[in-house]
Amino acid sequence: MQRLHAFPTELAEEEGSCEVRVSLVGNPDRAVVEVLDFVDGWLLEYGLKAVRVHLDERVYTLTPPRRP
Repeated sequence: MQRLHAFPTELAEEEGSCEVRVSLVGNPDRAVVEVLDFVDGWLLEYGLKAVRVHLDERVYTLTPPRRP
């Protein structure tokens, strides 16, 4: 998760599932895009099926982006 070094981040891995908590810093629109791009790269790099992402008060489950 070094990609998210600009944001306060906590990572939890349990029984094959991953969860990351991110506190957004700066421009919220830009921060959300950056975090989602980083998580997409992380999903692909490590071959993860999904990751649960907490962005401030909201929770999302992301799957890897489709490859063209």
